[in-house]
Amino acid sequence: MEEYIKAINVIAKVPSMRRYIEKGHAIPLVADWPGQIHLRTAISHYLCYNNSSNITNDVLSFLPIIGPLHISLNSRELVFLQYQPFFSALYHFVFGDKKPLAQNPKPWRINLILEISRSAWQEISTTVESKFGSICKDAEYLALKDLLDNTIPLVLDIYAVFFRSGDFNTYLESCFRVWTVFFRFNHKNYSKAPLMFLSDIFYWESNNHPILETIMAELPKFSDSTIEIFHSLLRRSTQKHTETQQIIKYGRYINQLRLDDNGFRENFAHTSPWATYEYSARDISILTKKTSCFLLQCFSEIYVRLFNYKIPLIYQLQANPEPPTKKRKGKKPTMIRFY
Repeated sequence: MEEYIKAINVIAKVPSMRRYIEKGHAIPLVADWPGQIHLRTAISHYLCYNNSSNITNDVLSFLPIIGPLHISLNSRELVFLQYQPFFSALYHFVFGDKKPLAQNPKPWRINLILEISRSAWQEISTTVESKFGSICKDAEYLALKDLLDNTIPLVLDIYAVFFRSGDFNTYLESCFRVWTVFFRFNHKNYSKAPLMFLSDIFYWESNNHPILETIMAELPKFSDSTIEIFHSLLRRSTQKHTETQQIIKYGRYINQLRLDDNGFRENFAHTSPWATYEYSARDISILTKKTSCFLLQCFSEIYVRLFNYKIPLIYQLQANPEPPTKKRKGKKPTMIRFY
């Protein structure tokens, strides 16, 4: 907590920030879980012990808000790890047994697996649901369907769609829903973090606080993505043995690039892992078709177990998008069956 208090004091000494604070304005501080808990603890210490806590009243001008990007990243990782046997089987079915999957994959790989899972389910959901009917109460079927229908779309869209589009009401609802996911799987920190945000929102709403109108009108601006990009570039430029002064030097250099928009974009484009992203749109389409086959196989096994006889799940698999040729002219869609 001491380091956060030092950082607050440094910010409060900046002349423009000092004038802003003296006018009685609040400074929203969008941060991850450590930033939330330490700043809130500092505020509590000041309110309880006043000057005896060695914390100045400047801390009251800072308003901690949980970072939506952190909620999204942590929820995606949590869902992947909790359903790891399922996603591991999916990965090896789609990419082959020879391609290993790490116990803790990088975020971009988790995103890829979740995205192709959602896209595949959108293609086959009608076929599967019509086969099982609307009254099937099998636990395995409902658990898998809930994962594909609700959980995966929630963790993918809470930041990328709901927050960035500025849809406050939908984002607020999704925060509550994602909290239930954290709570269900007993996440150490984020089973509490969304509740802090929701508690603040409900308090401001009950007291008609003007900050709520600001958040509702300018929701996408309350983001921590800029800081996370900065941290990502800084981590990529340093090693564990890098000295403090060298880290500070790298940080200033990255900040200078940020001020030079063209230089920052060029540097980010050449150093980001997305610059070497190995999957094209056509590749994603093929991966989605393979994932559809895997999901059909999973639901077919459940169906056979439930009804003790084999009735195929038939799905019309469209041809993958390729440049038209004479050989492919008039080719019919492939019909695949799973028992």
